[in-house]
Amino acid sequence: MFPFIAGIINQLHTRFALITKLLALGLLLSLSACSLLITGYNQAPSLLIFSWVNPHLDLTSEQDKQLRADLQVLHQWHRQQQLPVYADIFQKVAVLAPKDMTGPQICSIFDELKDTLTPLSQQMSPVIARLALKLTPAQLQRLEQQYDKDNRDYRKEWKLDASAEKQLQVEVDKGIENAERWYDRLDKKQKALVKQLAQDSQYDAQKSWGERIRRQQDTVSTLERIAKSQQGLAWSQQEVTALLNRSLLNSPDEAYRAYVEMRKDINCEAAAQLHNSTTASQREFAVKTLKAYEADIRGLVK
Repeated sequence: MFPFIAGIINQLHTRFALITKLLALGLLLSLSACSLLITGYNQAPSLLIFSWVNPHLDLTSEQDKQLRADLQVLHQWHRQQQLPVYADIFQKVAVLAPKDMTGPQICSIFDELKDTLTPLSQQMSPVIARLALKLTPAQLQRLEQQYDKDNRDYRKEWKLDASAEKQLQVEVDKGIENAERWYDRLDKKQKALVKQLAQDSQYDAQKSWGERIRRQQDTVSTLERIAKSQQGLAWSQQEVTALLNRSLLNSPDEAYRAYVEMRKDINCEAAAQLHNSTTASQREFAVKTLKAYEADIRGLVK
């Protein structure tokens, strides 16, 4: 709950490239609306192919068949190995939610979620590598074109070509909407706090945009290198593993890494401030929501 709120408050724009979207699938589905969680998670492989992979790559029937089979294996591993971790985190946050929180406490929760990415990336690497070995030049060109379309939509959604005031308002509106998913309705003072936290976040739109473009270009060039080399699955898997590391865990841009670390502390403190402004009834709402997620996730494991 808290890391997700912190991300919105501090303008963490969440649109995933192919690699990132595949990697984050399990976590994103576990944060979907409760009523959709079970259906969405159980259909995750098909939904992912239908909603993102096919529109971006236009898979052949052979590629589709192999990817579905690989994703089913990954899905079963994720259900047994990672869903219990998510459920435990929701349980822990539900215990903490009735009390005031500190920034370091929230950062520790964020770190627990982030720790699930490394084993997930290890499981994802052979899946992506097998697909990459079969990609054609036309499919890679389509991916670049779809990235361009995604980027236009992204800039429009977040008003990156508008005034700073309009950008801030979009971020505040999304922050309020997201917070109200967990706490129910915010009052005027809390909404004003969300705006102030966004203003104080030290968010740099150009840094975030630059990293987004870097990741996309890195993804395309890596997939292209794998497809052209045809050096086998083991080598291709190493290339994908390195790409996942650069995309999600350790950007090669030293300045961007420093920026992310700086803003992580700001994000956590912002989430703590918002949480500490909530009323007893809002925290009770959050606890009920968290327990519902935990119950659904444990049910999925069974």
